[in-house]
Amino acid sequence: MGRRGRIGWTVGLVLLAVLVVGAVVADRIARTRAAEAVAAEVQREAGLPSAPEVVFPGGSFLWQAARGSFDFITVTAAEAEREGITGRDVSVRLEDVQVERDVLLGRGGAISAAGGSARALVPYSSLEERVERDWRKVAISQAGSEVEVTGEFTVLGREQSLSVVLAVELDGSTLVLTPTAASVPGRELDLDALRRVADRFGIESPLDGVPVELRGLPPEVRPRTVTVTQQGLRVGADLQAMQVAVPPR
Repeated sequence: MGRRGRIGWTVGLVLLAVLVVGAVVADRIARTRAAEAVAAEVQREAGLPSAPEVVFPGGSFLWQAARGSFDFITVTAAEAEREGITGRDVSVRLEDVQVERDVLLGRGGAISAAGGSARALVPYSSLEERVERDWRKVAISQAGSEVEVTGEFTVLGREQSLSVVLAVELDGSTLVLTPTAASVPGRELDLDALRRVADRFGIESPLDGVPVELRGLPPEVRPRTVTVTQQGLRVGADLQAMQVAVPPR
């Protein structure tokens, strides 16, 4: 290869490198700006106290945006409130996301997803605040794989301190809380004996399980798991296929 050939080859490599770097930089800028725009929209629509983190993983963002299809998008938020209960460490993953081009151009349109998953931690403190607003003051804590609720209740006709250990199970969109142990100061209560008394007199008893409907969930959200942790209840859900209308910017 002659001197001119070597120079031309070198210049070609430099130009190629510049083009590659430029494409990468442009892709990152576009990805960042799109993530910021989506985060601002999610914050506004969901009333979040701060903007969530939005990530467009996968290959080239510009290529995915050009075809209006993203393999998946993740949205994470430090906290979010629903029906008066605050969830923390909220994470949502949407699969096979389709975005109409008008949405990318700020004209409004629709965004759809084939499905996905979500998870969040519901702190005991948030549950305590909600119970106190609706009923009375209680303290909630972990008791192994179950939760313990302590408060002032009416027991045998008089108000006294009572601690109840509850098994937590999920039945569709309903939490079922079943007492497994209970005590008053200085004495354990025989729940089996109390159940027999209730059955004998035909009394409807919460000892067989208290259903708590998870209200306010969109129809696309299907609760899947509830795990008792030291900090609170960790909830997982599957997301069904959905479509969201996006107004013009």
